[in-house]
Amino acid sequence: MNVKSIVVALAAMLTVAGGAAAVTGTGLSDAGTAASGDVTVETTYTDGAVTVAVTQDGAPVENASVEVADEEYTTDANGTVTAENVDLEAGEELGVEVEGDGFEAELSYALQDGNLQLLEEEYEYEQAEDEDEAEDEEEADADDEEASEEDDD
Repeated sequence: MNVKSIVVALAAMLTVAGGAAAVTGTGLSDAGTAASGDVTVETTYTDGAVTVAVTQDGAPVENASVEVADEEYTTDANGTVTAENVDLEAGEELGVEVEGDGFEAELSYALQDGNLQLLEEEYEYEQAEDEDEAEDEEEADADDEEASEEDDD
């Protein structure tokens, strides 16, 4: 295998690995905020009301489907929704599910000292068809180039 083949194969692997890292990258704060990739879900609890704010690439996500305490809601133009009359006791867990254009998020919180603490989060992103096609073309080009290099040897 020559240097050119190695470089092409390495570039293809880095492209695939970079895409996977973007999907699984996660950051947390202790204020009930969960962020993964380019979607952020912030959930707060005040006097029986759960407010969920959803942003993607820093912009509010309007019309995202949000499930809180087994009730369905839709975010407004500010990317927020409030579920009223949610009774939580200290230590009790609360599940929040969010589905928007191209992503889904499942989060689990517990009420501690009057605030929601993030316990678990899981994000899934749909890859755009154009990105899928571009990756397929890159892989095919790399395979074709590698095959022609082997024929030349």
